[in-house]
Amino acid sequence: MGCNGAAIIKGLRMGPAQFVRGSIRSFEGCNPLEKNGGEAAKLLAKIPEVGLFTILGNRTPSIRITVQYYEDGILPTEHAIALLAIAVAEQPASALEIGTFCGHTTKLLAQNLRDSWIHTIDLPLDYSQETNTSKSIPKDDFHLIRGRTVGREYKNQVESERIIQHFGDTADFDFARIGNANFFFIDGSHIVRIYGTTLAYWKSN
Repeated sequence: MGCNGAAIIKGLRMGPAQFVRGSIRSFEGCNPLEKNGGEAAKLLAKIPEVGLFTILGNRTPSIRITVQYYEDGILPTEHAIALLAIAVAEQPASALEIGTFCGHTTKLLAQNLRDSWIHTIDLPLDYSQETNTSKSIPKDDFHLIRGRTVGREYKNQVESERIIQHFGDTADFDFARIGNANFFFIDGSHIVRIYGTTLAYWKSN
């Protein structure tokens, strides 16, 4: 919460009560794990951390990745490398990505998983805070939600024929529509977004 001339002027225009409420929300946004006495941090600490090479073992997957400028909201390159390495090593028949955004990671998954279907979900194109049907599930990154062009990166690519785009709020989405996905990448723009990128994968028998 920087305190400068612009912030003070805005605070005066908002009025004391609204300014204090806005300041509290800003602080919670900067320190989301401290909210509710740090309960979220305690829960997060229970999730075991596993190193990439512990997952890969003696497998040495070869991946294909595009070198490009970073764009706010996309998966950082070092995270994408880890994700793709695990995906290629596991070779799932079907993968599910939560949080399409502009489709950078969707495209990479399709390019590296040549024999897999890629299901990807993003909020409806007309989504707004006013149309939010899941009031109990807080969301953030509204500047990214407003500025997204869903699927922009994978459209008109050869691999797009294996990409199935879904729209909906994953807080109340009917996942039966997805089928039997056995690789999951969760990067949605609500609670999980605050805590960071989450990768989950399940190896079927």
